[in-house]
Amino acid sequence: SCPYNKPDFWHHRLVDAQNVISPGPVHSFMREMDIFFGYGKVLEGVPRAGSMGLLLFGLSGIVILTFTLRYTFAKRKKLPAPVAEPAVPVEAVTPAISRKEKPARVPVLGKSLTVGLRYLAYVALVVAFVVGMTSEGKDYESMVRAKFKGQKLTKVNDDPVVFHLGEKGDGPGNYVLIQEGQGYGGPFVLGIRIMEDAKVHEVIPLDHKETPAFVRKIQDAHYRDQFVGKHVADDFIVDVDIDAVSGATITTMAATEAIRKGAHLAAVEKFKLEQKWKKV
Repeated sequence: SCPYNKPDFWHHRLVDAQNVISPGPVHSFMREMDIFFGYGKVLEGVPRAGSMGLLLFGLSGIVILTFTLRYTFAKRKKLPAPVAEPAVPVEAVTPAISRKEKPARVPVLGKSLTVGLRYLAYVALVVAFVVGMTSEGKDYESMVRAKFKGQKLTKVNDDPVVFHLGEKGDGPGNYVLIQEGQGYGGPFVLGIRIMEDAKVHEVIPLDHKETPAFVRKIQDAHYRDQFVGKHVADDFIVDVDIDAVSGATITTMAATEAIRKGAHLAAVEKFKLEQKWKKV
């Protein structure tokens, strides 16, 4: 009879705490490391290049720091004791004696090891740069193809990314507009299916790095069906024309924001409509 002995009691307390505490950099970093080492969900079409780049940058930073310390803490050779000046005219002293010799440095690391670390640092920086550049673009096409197998897919726009489904001129226009959002535990990718009637016909979760318990809320048909049939110029505001979902407030609000942004982009750029919706 004691409520503390019921599993649901602690589950709901945990969900409440996660909704109150916004994700910080440490939380996001730990999720990224989980995904990199294979404990999290591996995204379809999204390489782990972000984590690899972070790891390579860290490695190159350690190597460069070691190389810098080699000079900072190098020991200096002791200069020989001063020798009494010879009893000769100053003019007879050679210029080599009049110049002060700089103290030599004794390398802490071996010469070959130092050179190797230097080249390793350069290579790590170059590889990290290349990996970072190649990881910028996500493979949205593979994500959409996985959901619409057997249908012809044509990319018709880059910003925002829009795909046309089926043959051009074959029936009404059938488009999938790609939008991303930031949930509680990580980003997610949605496809918004819009027809020539300027209405939303489907919301398709394509990929995510979100906490599984939260992403299930936006994958639920009850949440996604709220958008079906809505005009692209509608407001799409939580608690106004869209119902909130308890237990995943941050994630569902982020998903609604992504859908609203995509629909309004289609309203302006595709259907050439004037803005009449409420600003959030």
